[in-house]
Amino acid sequence: MGRCSMIRLELTIQESDFLQQWLLSSSHPAPQQAEQRRQLLDKVIAARQRSLQEQLCPVCNQPFTQLKRGRTGRYCSSACRQKAYRQRVFERIRRRY
Repeated sequence: MGRCSMIRLELTIQESDFLQQWLLSSSHPAPQQAEQRRQLLDKVIAARQRSLQEQLCPVCNQPFTQLKRGRTGRYCSSACRQKAYRQRVFERIRRRY
């Protein structure tokens, strides 16, 4: 098969539910297919759990869950993201003098 590349799936919760049901409902697949389906199902479950995990905002220490697609958020809001940016800029200026 050659080189193995990773792709990132962006699925909604409903799509991941459907995929899980499809992977679980297979009627007696060949042993190799069963193992591949099991591995894919494990990856989908792990990705879903990661996406639903609560994280702590480094600025205000409030727990938050990312509900939108894309890169995992680091801050709970744009206000906290802006505050962190201002703090980094202030630290750079303070170190110069």
